Amino acid sequence: MLSVMRTHSHHNTFAGRIVTGLVAVSALGLLTGCAGAAAQADASPEGRLDFGCSLVEHVVQEHGLPGEQTVMVGEDADPSVREIAMFATLFRAAEDPDWQHTGQNLLTSVQRVDLEAMEAGVEQAQAQCEAQGVEQSIDVSHENQLDYACNLPDYIQETHGEASEWTDRPDSAGSMLAMVAASATGAANGQIRTDYPDLSEAGVDLLSAVHRADVELTHQAMADFQAACEKR
Repeated sequence: MLSVMRTHSHHNTFAGRIVTGLVAVSALGLLTGCAGAAAQADASPEGRLDFGCSLVEHVVQEHGLPGEQTVMVGEDADPSVREIAMFATLFRAAEDPDWQHTGQNLLTSVQRVDLEAMEAGVEQAQAQCEAQGVEQSIDVSHENQLDYACNLPDYIQETHGEASEWTDRPDSAGSMLAMVAASATGAANGQIRTDYPDLSEAGVDLLSAVHRADVELTHQAMADFQAACEKR
């Protein structure tokens, strides 16, 4: 039986936002759709695949796949669950439909807490990364995952424009990349990162705003996320 941990680290309003964030992931998920500092910050379509495939290897080699006793949410959540959600959203943000399909299957397995599907999805992602010769050795340490996420708001603005230009399309590149940033902080699986709780809270709010397709909320959530990143 999967162990799910309740968290009391923040106010009840934050717990409510975690639930909202999880609902947001579920709703969005139903829509179709050499290592170094420079490589880590590469949010281009190719760079996203490189980071995602390196993260797949990180999960397998450093953490292993979630098991029956894996804690899914809260302060003690297994980092592998958060990381699977992160590379799932990276793949969903890809331009190739095959990668999008792989990412969607993985994200669905996280939403449904389907360990069998999760394992199959990770194995599929591994095979796909290897078959296409995608980079798998980028530094994707826990700190660098947040570095990558914190670079995304600027990239989104520079490449896809302000929130008003993409918020009305939940499957747009801007929305998908905002979801990647949020998932890195634990929003996709309701995890609170005890090292950066403010950033986790900002990630939940960002995910919720993107789900609501509210331009004003998304604009503010992006700004709050950037501010939380600057406090790290």
